[in-house]
Amino acid sequence: MLKGEKVILKPMRRDFLERYSEFLNDVELLLLSSDVAPMPMEYERVVAQFEEHLKRPRGDLLWFGIEVQGGKFVGQCILHHFDYAARTCELGITIGDGDYQNRKYGRDAVALLARYAFRLLNMEKVWLTTIASNERAAKAFRAAGFEERGRLRRHVWLDGRYDDLVYMSCFREGSRPADQRARSRSNQTRRYQPMPRMKPDVLQEYLEQPYVGVIATLRKDGMPYTVPVWWLWKPDGIWITGTYNRVWCKQLLNDPRASLCIESGPPMTGHVEFDGRVTAYHKDTFDIWPISKELATKYVGRGEPANAEAVEKFFANMQTEPRLLFKLVPEASRAIDMRVYRGKRADREFQESRGDTE
Repeated sequence: MLKGEKVILKPMRRDFLERYSEFLNDVELLLLSSDVAPMPMEYERVVAQFEEHLKRPRGDLLWFGIEVQGGKFVGQCILHHFDYAARTCELGITIGDGDYQNRKYGRDAVALLARYAFRLLNMEKVWLTTIASNERAAKAFRAAGFEERGRLRRHVWLDGRYDDLVYMSCFREGSRPADQRARSRSNQTRRYQPMPRMKPDVLQEYLEQPYVGVIATLRKDGMPYTVPVWWLWKPDGIWITGTYNRVWCKQLLNDPRASLCIESGPPMTGHVEFDGRVTAYHKDTFDIWPISKELATKYVGRGEPANAEAVEKFFANMQTEPRLLFKLVPEASRAIDMRVYRGKRADREFQESRGDTE
């Protein structure tokens, strides 16, 4: 099992196959993720391929299912075409669940699988192919460290037209051509020290704390409007409670774009931000009260059994109000662990000159 920031890679399992067969029969998905014409794929044929895979030597093809938090299967990725003399292999990936496409889950899976190939399999280069018209995939591959190496012009026939087949690859650090290493070092010297990202386990703990968030919504003129809110992290998004008569709730019903910022001081000094769009949930069509009760327990109860009565009173009052819920599905996020950030060199020198550091 391999853990990334947004995904977990697990060996392909039999219980993934039914959902995977649905991905293989999604024509629009195949037109983007494959370089061959879409054809019907029976579930039995998918099972047969899986059975055949189990009979092959383990080193021939490494096949992973892609899961997100909560254990949901959203796609698959592979390493295959190993050349153990040249230390190269090919990478393939499909994010089949539309709810997780174009949201950096594929990027995280690609980067995670490439690191696995370099660090544990001792590969020198990982390569892949994509069609030129799939700009979204190329962008994700570039973000994961891959660069275009060449293309076969008008090599693929898809959706009634020819397309280029693009070859991309990523080298293990230290094995790239000298001119590329020089460019990389030059680029690094021009950048400030990056802010340290939270490790996944730290982020999970952070999101369980009763820190008050600040949500930014949009006025009709496009200017931002901010207000503190209670929020609850779930694998499918961030739930926020509100009432119909509040300004920010009216703004979200008019324009679903929002940003949620969570900051805290010691002992878990950090900054987390989620940008995305919200979906409104109304109590006449959705049972909003279980999540509302969880929010009351988180912020009023604060993990103290002695606060149980206060939680019940607050929750009872919530049920008399014109409540609704919003679920923010992140399209971009940032998580910074400020406990390990010391600032740029000039900042550190200034702090030291004043005796602000240990």
